[in-house]
Parts: sequence; structure tokens; C-alpha cells
Amino acid sequence: MADVELSVQSGTGWALQTLRDGGHDGWDTRLIVDDNGVAHIAAIDPKEFNGKGVEYYRVEPGEEVVVEQVGSGSLTYKFAMSVDVDSAGTPYVTYYDQDTNDLILATRGESGWTLETVDAEGDAGQFAEIVIDDDDRIHIS
Repeated sequence: MADVELSVQSGTGWALQTLRDGGHDGWDTRLIVDDNGVAHIAAIDPKEFNGKGVEYYRVEPGEEVVVEQVGSGSLTYKFAMSVDVDSAGTPYVTYYDQDTNDLILATRGESGWTLETVDAEGDAGQFAEIVIDDDDRIHIS
């Protein structure tokens, strides 16, 4: 089993926190930390190991780790994904759907994750990167 490990810097140095979730998760991990110190992590639980696809981790200082399936379905770990949050703390994940060859944007709402095809022209979305600016505009390259 592969785990996601998060190194956290405190006043006394670095501490290693293992974020455990059953399976072979933690491949192609991406991390951002918001203004409140909350870590938002996206990783792939790859189909090469009977995984369930893109996973999202929310790590608040001193709180339990929340792990959710984004709903991507089974994916390999080859094509990368990206994570960012808007000013309200809403997480967004981009990834490449290799079954449809499309770029997908996953958004976490009150009722769970929603998936939107951002680009379906040709073979779009491998190694996509998302950035949300100070005006909450989403930019994906």
C-alpha cells in the first residue's frame, strides 16, 4: 500500500504526517495550501492497482484527514492532474479522462463532486494545470 505523506513545518521544524487511505493511493500527488493553512491534495489511486481514480484529501491543522473520491472512475497515473481552491475554500481538480480523451474539471459543492468536460476537441487535457486567481477566475493550461 502506498500512502500520501505530508511534511508540515512548525516553529520547531518539519513533521511528517502520513495520510492513510486503503489502496494504492498517492500517485502523482499535487498539493496547495490555502490562506487558512488547510492543505488540499489531489492524488490518483491508479487502475493498474484496481484503484478508483482521482482522490481528494483535505487536511486542516489539528483535524482529521478527509479523503473523498472525485468520481473520475478508474484512471492510470500517467497524465497528471492539478488542484486549487477559490476564495471561499471550494476545491477544484482538473484531470485527463483517458477513456474519452477529454479535459475534466471536478468541483466540490455542498452535495459532493460535480464533473464538467472543459475540452473535448481532439486529445485534450494531458498534464493540465489549474490556477484560480484573486478574482476567483479559473485558468487551466
